[in-house]
Amino acid sequence: MGLVQQIVLKMFPASKSQAIKAESQAWMVRCDVCDEEKSVWDRGGVRWKGAGTPRLRAKCTKCGKTQWHTIYYSK
Repeated sequence: MGLVQQIVLKMFPASKSQAIKAESQAWMVRCDVCDEEKSVWDRGGVRWKGAGTPRLRAKCTKCGKTQWHTIYYSK
């Protein structure tokens, strides 16, 4: 678990932190090259009350290259 995740889970009451975790698990990060997908939560991040489909450059956990990744809501 990432540092930000630990802080969020300790900072909020249990019901709110579980809602934040569930929403972060619904946001997916997809590598634009190899299409590997993981949730924001599984990548160590938190995304709560977000909107849109931002892109970021990050190292892919599958192909190992620093590529563009798209973040989108899967529900």
